[in-house]
Amino acid sequence: MENNNLNDIIRPGLPNFNERKWDFIVQKLEQYKTITSIDELIEMICSFNGGKVKKLPLLKSFYEDFLDEQKKEYFLKELYVFLRKEVLKTNELFGESSQQSENRIRILKFNNCDRIQLTKAQVVCILSNMFLCTTEKLEEMNDCSFLKIFSKDSVYLLTLLAKMKTFLNYFERMIDLKGKL
Repeated sequence: MENNNLNDIIRPGLPNFNERKWDFIVQKLEQYKTITSIDELIEMICSFNGGKVKKLPLLKSFYEDFLDEQKKEYFLKELYVFLRKEVLKTNELFGESSQQSENRIRILKFNNCDRIQLTKAQVVCILSNMFLCTTEKLEEMNDCSFLKIFSKDSVYLLTLLAKMKTFLNYFERMIDLKGKL
């Protein structure tokens, strides 16, 4: 059974998209077809989140301290362009309107038998949205954005950096599969 309150505010078919925010995100992504620095990416991600955070120390540390020069260039030139393109496919992959789209992802609830089947392209799209922090936390579900991870400056730095490396590796493999998703 769907929560009608969610249907009133969510688009495009992912259970955590706010329509007003989505329009702003699309506008920003159109404005930033490419980026030239990690600071530019951080500024954009922070703007997606209404200034809730001003800095993303883990993302900056990952970029500056963990990546060599070749990976830094790859991160800005190829990875960002790939993520941007995948985020902009959200409407195509999950439907223009979450109201009655067959592609809309349902929120699975505890003690309910249900399942969700996703294509590889949909998974890449969701993870791209998470990485660029375009999603919002809803009461009904766990946070599905990297915003908390990126904004940490903690004793778990090595663990969080390892998680970042895992996602970077995943996205690299998906970039290699261009056209096969």
